[in-house]
Amino acid sequence: MLTCSDIEKKIPEFFDNTLSGKQTLQFMEHIETCSECKEEVTIYYLATEGVTRLENGTAFDLDEELKDALHKRKKKGKISVILRRLLYMGAFLAILVVAWMVFYIFM
Repeated sequence: MLTCSDIEKKIPEFFDNTLSGKQTLQFMEHIETCSECKEEVTIYYLATEGVTRLENGTAFDLDEELKDALHKRKKKGKISVILRRLLYMGAFLAILVVAWMVFYIFM
């Protein structure tokens, strides 16, 4: 379980998309239940993205964009976890097949 201190340290990694799927889901789970950390995430996003948009002079709705970014990262984290599980299952099945073949050949 991530602590608030862990979350604060991981905010830049979260927005840089460098957290693993499992880390992303843990991050999202925490900020969905901790209003203080959610506020830190919001402030970070508004500060970094808002300054960039102001410099470019482009129109923006940062609140909606943040909601969209959080949703996309959560979805990506779930997909990553599922793919990793499928990979492990495939490796396990390959080991079973090899073991069965060895057993069949030598018995």
